[in-house]
Amino acid sequence: MGQYWFYVNIDRGQSTTCLGKMGEFFGTVDTAEIIAAIAVPANAPADYEKPKKGNGSWAGDRIMLIGDYAHEWPKSVLEGDGGDSFADIEPNEYADQRRAKVQWTTDATDQYPIDRTWVLRNLDKKIYVRSNGIPSGYMQRGNAILSYHGDTCPFASPGLGDVLLGRIGWSQDDSCAMLSGDYFNLTQGDWVGDRFDARLLDDVKEQLESEGWTDGTNEEAIRLRGIWNLEFPGQEEITEEDEKREGYTMVWKFKRGPDGRVRDLSGVEVK
Repeated sequence: MGQYWFYVNIDRGQSTTCLGKMGEFFGTVDTAEIIAAIAVPANAPADYEKPKKGNGSWAGDRIMLIGDYAHEWPKSVLEGDGGDSFADIEPNEYADQRRAKVQWTTDATDQYPIDRTWVLRNLDKKIYVRSNGIPSGYMQRGNAILSYHGDTCPFASPGLGDVLLGRIGWSQDDSCAMLSGDYFNLTQGDWVGDRFDARLLDDVKEQLESEGWTDGTNEEAIRLRGIWNLEFPGQEEITEEDEKREGYTMVWKFKRGPDGRVRDLSGVEVK
């Protein structure tokens, strides 16, 4: 039957309703909405307090994508805040029992402008990913086409939400209804149990620079393109303008080595 998935906030003790199989919601509004869940409004004051519901209500929290075959918690969760409270319940049971009526919107507003660059931030690892530096998609004659036009929208599909999806999946079973799962680790992500938010780049640029955050945009762009091309082979669009665009200089320098691992042509291995 396949494995079904839930977004889970382990700090708030909330989960979404079942999203379906991973291959069914990759690159859809369901991945876009997880960014809305962690998005802090533009120009938020220093003493901003996140709301109890709606957009931004999950900002700064530990978020996972839990499969219904997940029977053990990752070490990072068990050794983290409140780890003892997770010892007596399996992740899949936790997700099922904590379904909440969560609702987020990906509509453009003054608080969430889509014509300015946003960043997805891993607050624990101090890594950020820019919305204008990863590929996005659009429909053409019924086909989903991947493009590199510098789309800044934080709620693009595919987009930042799919970057996050590809890093926070958790299950002991590797079934995900995606061919790319054979090449990319989508079911035991290396950001599992970390805290996240999404911010307007202009609002946090000084902090990112002064604190020495790592710009992970290029690596995530390569990874997202690899996943997309395995799911939708040949459906991408690259123009001369794209090739000259700052931020995309390595996105299409992608190949799979003889051992099946994905590498870009500069020799950097993308796991």
